[in-house]
Amino acid sequence: MYRKDGWGVDSQKAKVYKAERTTAAWKDGRMTVMENIKEVEAYARSVMGDDVVKSKYKELDLVVKEITRKNCKRASGGASYFEDGHVGTMTRVISLPAWSFFKQLILHELAHTIIQSQYKVLSIAFDNKRHVAGHGWQFCKLYLDLVDKFLGREARIDLEMAFEDNRVKFTQPKERKVIQ
Repeated sequence: MYRKDGWGVDSQKAKVYKAERTTAAWKDGRMTVMENIKEVEAYARSVMGDDVVKSKYKELDLVVKEITRKNCKRASGGASYFEDGHVGTMTRVISLPAWSFFKQLILHELAHTIIQSQYKVLSIAFDNKRHVAGHGWQFCKLYLDLVDKFLGREARIDLEMAFEDNRVKFTQPKERKVIQ
């Protein structure tokens, strides 16, 4: 089942959030917190500018914004991602409230920007064969890869175990054969 904007139904969203909250780093308060939005933006740009990331995914025009009560009604809410602009000139925007300035959450949001760009979701150039859910297996696989590259193998294993415990899919499903 797919929505009109190209996203599949996001049945894993709650499971992904729950899994993140059950990682050892989250529970123990060992998340790497950044002081301000400039530090967050520098980190996001360093991830997107990494040679391995650039070789796998095209460069994106990225903006990181802090959500405050002045610029957003839902300032107490979570981080979000959206596209701003016209088709062909999209800017990917990550909006983060101050409580969310930690590396794992930034990698989570960057995974959204890459997946949406890779699968051309939310754009007119969208290909009917390339539907993805917001927190689908493609997103989760990429998120694990980013965590592995930028936070280390231990953090990846911890998140992967949390995904497994919460039944989050992060591998491509096996093709089903139709029996007639």
